[in-house]
Amino acid sequence: MIGKGRHDRIMVELAGMKNYGSIAIGVNQYQFFQPLSFAQQDAQALSNFLVELGGFAAPKCQLLTESSPPIGNRSTYPNRENIRQALLSGRQQLAAGDIFWFFFSGYGVSWQGEDYLMPIEGNPDDVGNTGIPTREILESLKAASGSDRALVILDVNRATGTLGNARIGPATEAIARQLEIPTIFSCQHDQFSREVAGLERGFFTAALLE
Repeated sequence: MIGKGRHDRIMVELAGMKNYGSIAIGVNQYQFFQPLSFAQQDAQALSNFLVELGGFAAPKCQLLTESSPPIGNRSTYPNRENIRQALLSGRQQLAAGDIFWFFFSGYGVSWQGEDYLMPIEGNPDDVGNTGIPTREILESLKAASGSDRALVILDVNRATGTLGNARIGPATEAIARQLEIPTIFSCQHDQFSREVAGLERGFFTAALLE
């Protein structure tokens, strides 16, 4: 859903600025969903790319997976509390004019008209108390870096990530447009994001890195 003009402007800014930050989250071993194979690898690969080739400052890039090392005394295990803490920490580190990327690979759920990202303990039978509303994430990023200096990338369209006929995506799109935050989904709302064993990562992330 990101427009070409805005995409080009973001790329130009990335090339000319030094203050970038990111949060990359990938969850494989869910407690209440079927495990994923390469979500963790997707987050790791993107984080590595941003630091090693994208010029992002390593101290401002947070990686949250089941195997990522702690940041100081803070755990990076991808549960609800730690993801929220990472968002708060990211906000505190950003200065005016900084660019911030948020990447999530895992399950997403639409429930009662709201879209949620599901942390490792996310429960489809208790979405409101175990998921993280995408509205919360988008509003946090807008407050931290401004609407045109945040980029949200969501690889969440999973076959078992829906309840009933509700599809994750439309609610998030509406909020992103309202807040003017560029947001990229891995696929259309009626499609499913795929993992590819031969690539050892999700197809979307492999294309994104290319």
